[in-house]
Amino acid sequence: MESEIMQKKQNSRFKMHKIYLILDMTTKWRLILSEFSFSEVAVVQLRNKEASDQQMFDWGKDLLDILPSGVTLIVNDRVDVARKLGVGLHLGMEDMNPKKAREILGDVVTIGLTIHDRLDLAEKYASYIDYVGVG
Repeated sequence: MESEIMQKKQNSRFKMHKIYLILDMTTKWRLILSEFSFSEVAVVQLRNKEASDQQMFDWGKDLLDILPSGVTLIVNDRVDVARKLGVGLHLGMEDMNPKKAREILGDVVTIGLTIHDRLDLAEKYASYIDYVGVG
C-alpha cells in the first residue's frame, strides 16, 4: 500500500500545499479572507453543512473571483456544486462513493476523502482520490 500511495503522490493532481484552509462559510467570511496572506495558502475548502446547493454555488463563484490564481478551491460534500463550478471535492465517509464522484467529475479535479482512522479506505479508493484527511 505504501508504495502505491507514494507513486500516486508523485503523479497526483494534488500538489503538496503549505496550508489547506477550511472555510466554514459564515456571514464574516469576506472579513476572514481579507485577513489572510494567501502566500501560505494553496487550498481553500468551501464548507457549510446547512446551506443550500444554490448558496454553496453562489459562495463558490464569489470565492473563485476573490482567490488568487494558484489557490485551489475544493467544495465539501456537494458533488453537483463542484461539477458546476469546475472545482475539487472533499468527501466524508458517509458521503458519495469516491469512485462515483470521480466518474462525475473526471480526472482533472482534486478529490479528497476523510478516512478518520480507516487506513483500509485509503487503499480501497487510492485510484479515485488524491488525498486523505485523517482524525
